[in-house]
Amino acid sequence: MPLESVLVTEELERRPSRGPDFQLQCSALEELARELAASPSTILRRLVEVALNVFGAGSAGLSLLSSDSDQEMFHWPAIAGAWAPKTGGGLPFDASPCGVVISHRSAQLFRYPERHYHYSVAVDPPICEALLEPFFIDGKPVGTIWLIAHDEDRRFDREDARLLASLGRFAGSAFQILRSIDALEPSNQRLAAIVEGSDDAIVSKDLNGIIESWNAGAEQLFGYPASEAVGRSITMLIPPDRLAEENDILTRVRRGDRIRHFETVRRRKDGSLVEISLTVSPIRNARGEIVGASKIARDVSEQKRIERELLAADRQKNEFLATLAHELRNPLAPIQTSLYILRLRPPADPSAVELQEMMERQVHHMVRLVDDLLEIARITTGKIDLRLQPVDIGTIVASAVETSRPLIDAAAHELVVSVPRHPVTVEGDPVRLSQVVSNLLNNAAKFTNPGGRIALTVSGEGSEVSITVRDNGIGIPPESLPDVLKMFSQVSRQRDASQGGLGIGLALVDRLVALHKGTVEALSDGEGRGSTFVVRLPRSEAPSSPAEGSQAPGPAGAARQQKVLIVDDNRDAAASLCTLLQLLGSDAHAVYSGEEALGMVEAFGPRVILLDLGMPGMSGFEVAQRVRQLPALANVRLIALTGWGQEGDRRRTRESGFDHHLVKPVSLDLLRMIMESAPA
Repeated sequence: MPLESVLVTEELERRPSRGPDFQLQCSALEELARELAASPSTILRRLVEVALNVFGAGSAGLSLLSSDSDQEMFHWPAIAGAWAPKTGGGLPFDASPCGVVISHRSAQLFRYPERHYHYSVAVDPPICEALLEPFFIDGKPVGTIWLIAHDEDRRFDREDARLLASLGRFAGSAFQILRSIDALEPSNQRLAAIVEGSDDAIVSKDLNGIIESWNAGAEQLFGYPASEAVGRSITMLIPPDRLAEENDILTRVRRGDRIRHFETVRRRKDGSLVEISLTVSPIRNARGEIVGASKIARDVSEQKRIERELLAADRQKNEFLATLAHELRNPLAPIQTSLYILRLRPPADPSAVELQEMMERQVHHMVRLVDDLLEIARITTGKIDLRLQPVDIGTIVASAVETSRPLIDAAAHELVVSVPRHPVTVEGDPVRLSQVVSNLLNNAAKFTNPGGRIALTVSGEGSEVSITVRDNGIGIPPESLPDVLKMFSQVSRQRDASQGGLGIGLALVDRLVALHKGTVEALSDGEGRGSTFVVRLPRSEAPSSPAEGSQAPGPAGAARQQKVLIVDDNRDAAASLCTLLQLLGSDAHAVYSGEEALGMVEAFGPRVILLDLGMPGMSGFEVAQRVRQLPALANVRLIALTGWGQEGDRRRTRESGFDHHLVKPVSLDLLRMIMESAPA
């Protein structure tokens, strides 16, 4: 077949490519530089070994051009990988892809080259793709460095070509050193050959910071030619606010320390700033004394820009989730309050009770979805604090079962709970652990057909405690098991059977258990054969404490008679809450702005003020501060009732003088408890 049928270099421009990996490039060149300095005789072998590892190729090698009996030949002094046994062999110039590469004086990509070349050596394993880069000394071709893919799925891309070009320049420098090593002083010549072939800035300086060498990479990065840099202080590159860095670097170099990947900012000749990553190593003389430092600087401006964009996107995501939660909670508040009111009044139609219970379940479900969205954001950013204490798993299970019972009963499931009679203690946050077990029970209830069976078993043997939730539901396909604990993961066949959700309940379980230094395992024998989730936690020998919030709230009853002022620009929320508190026996009054509240607060004399935060005009924060300045209301209980529930929001309400921060829609029992504790 013609050469054009196997020479496919132009495909490199069309193929998808990875981004530049300058750290990988720098690490490879550093490793080769150390090898060249320590053992020049092994540098060619080490070069192909590094190439094999860096590129993940099937084979990597060097071909050196030479004349043998008036015929130009390529010899193979070093090969790594599958073709390593061919080391020492070779091919004529015209019978090898290396000849085409030398003729073109540029990298070339071949696909199935044996379709064109009739090799005089066995091609085993066969070549699917070959990427070759020429290298030169003083403009004269010396040979090629090449990579071979023996696997159909391995396709070389532009990043492979860029990295191979860097190794090709190093190969030329290394080969030149090998030819002249007997006549040249090793350390200076090796360093010169390496640094001039590097794309990174490589600079040496004495212990006073005076520049002694300056390669082409430094000229390109900083804009100064060597004639303007050598002999000057390295501080010419350092912005004034970072000059202290140089003193610290020189101090560490004098101690013999090596500084790796120090990220900082330097100034170019034109005054612009560039973000770089520095690696600094001491330079020693023949007696082992430290006489200076070598610096390798890599431009990481693009990498840092991408990192900043990702951080900004993550921040915007969290702000969006917080705003979304606020906007969803505001309409949920009057709905839930109205449902509380209906519960206190005898139903006119008995059939309405069933509808009311359905609405309560759905409102509760929506509140959990909103809370889960914010919870996963807090956990992934590390902003969740655990309140660790010794706690009995039996207490955790009881609380979780109580939380999940409405969902389980609604589907007529049988729930079997098995907990050891003796206390089984772990070190954990009782609220978070209860959330873990509740989420597993909710998941089982959702994905089990009505009338199914759910078993919750706790066992504590040895150094760990296991909590197992098993159901006879729709099961999980084997291929989906690895992803079932990931955020937003929903098995496609389960979606139709689910009762909704965003696929984050199990992700929360996984993250919360990990924070407790435990593990979660998902098991299933396949579709239609049920699922099992096993949580394992480290066991604690400390005596357990009562779990916070483990006592179930009692039924809603009449509240102690007291004056309550409700301030909220959402009229439905304010009016419905006012009606509810009046039904519970309070003297409640609702207003719809901060200005209106301040106009009547002294005359009304409330003992409790329920105050929205984000009102137009005068915010709830400003109202709270003004109220705290009124002597007649020194003992008023200020309660923030808001859709904002982030930790920053709670901190701000504390600083503004609020006694409590409640998130809409608020639990009636929690609100009654706080109001009962208010001074009479």
